Amino acid sequence: MNKSTNNKNSTKPQLAYDRLLPAVYPCKKITNGKYKYRGWIVASVGYYPPDHCVVWEGYDPETGCADFHAFSKKAIKRLIDEAMKKEDIQSTV
Repeated sequence: MNKSTNNKNSTKPQLAYDRLLPAVYPCKKITNGKYKYRGWIVASVGYYPPDHCVVWEGYDPETGCADFHAFSKKAIKRLIDEAMKKEDIQSTV
């Protein structure tokens, strides 16, 4: 179903379902504020007052090292996906 075309008489914009980003792997909820995503633990660190937002951290459960930091869970997921792509590229070379 292609909903990207707008009716000329309509003032409401319609969603373009064919232009949405592809689905990423889902997060599995562990506890309140903690998720597991592709081997990393994504956790809400807390509220950051100067920027008025919540800070998220992605860390490796085996080492306990926080590898990823961002202001949204979606951004953490993208950083993990990019790191996984780089590892795949380097392992094939």
